[in-house]
Amino acid sequence: MIKTDKTQIVEKIQKLREILSSKEEKFQNPIYSLKKAEQEFLRTFLCRKRVGKYVETAVEQIKQNPEFSEIIDTIEPSIADISLLLGKEWSHISNLLRSKELGKKYPINIVPYNPLWKEMYQKEARFLQETFFGTIVRTEHFGSTAIPGLAAKPVIDILVELISFNTAEKKVLPVLQSLGYGYNWISNIPPGHIMCMKGYKENQEETVRFHLHMAPAKHPIWKDLLFRDYLLKNPEIAQKYEDLKYRLAEKYHYDREAYTEGKSPFIKSIMKHTCKEKE
Repeated sequence: MIKTDKTQIVEKIQKLREILSSKEEKFQNPIYSLKKAEQEFLRTFLCRKRVGKYVETAVEQIKQNPEFSEIIDTIEPSIADISLLLGKEWSHISNLLRSKELGKKYPINIVPYNPLWKEMYQKEARFLQETFFGTIVRTEHFGSTAIPGLAAKPVIDILVELISFNTAEKKVLPVLQSLGYGYNWISNIPPGHIMCMKGYKENQEETVRFHLHMAPAKHPIWKDLLFRDYLLKNPEIAQKYEDLKYRLAEKYHYDREAYTEGKSPFIKSIMKHTCKEKE
């Protein structure tokens, strides 16, 4: 990171604190978190992780405030600038700001298994392999739509093996974006991976969406195939997973983050079990 970036980030954090401070004492917690981010940056600007965590915490605290909806349009540009300057591993921070709105626009809907999901995956996989021959190594259908008989959100999750992130950013992303795929850098599984999505345009009536999760072969995200394979071999466990998803979808119909967090203990327990089996 060059010195100019350091100065810009500090300025953006200060500007965001000033906006929140103008709202009397209604945003004291995020103001404190941003102050810590600023202090951390001035102390050691090379440590983006700690700075990013403070900013991420501040955004979550802002979202919990009853007056959040009144201030979102004012603070969004500053948060977008900060996340951009921090680097792609923190690009999700700006997305967090609108997560509640996204939940209302795209609620959690679990539908019965559709045999066409497999065909949809195969068609998209062929397109990817033919279009990006030599750049994409292989594809895998994973997520709930890859489990025959399992109810799921109508989202086709495709795991894509890349030669490298750099090659994908130069040769794959521009093409996918021109074809209507959105792009995010997802950092929940270090060191992060590319995610491209299709089917979320305004006034679009598509019933099925596509999520491409893209990473090189040794990336930790490939371990997610263990969960898929376990459900394929254990239909009684898959049924328990389906029951859990229905309960969570009813409880958190408009809260995508809470829905995902609700599934986490179940998934972690299965992953722990599968890892022990492989030892």
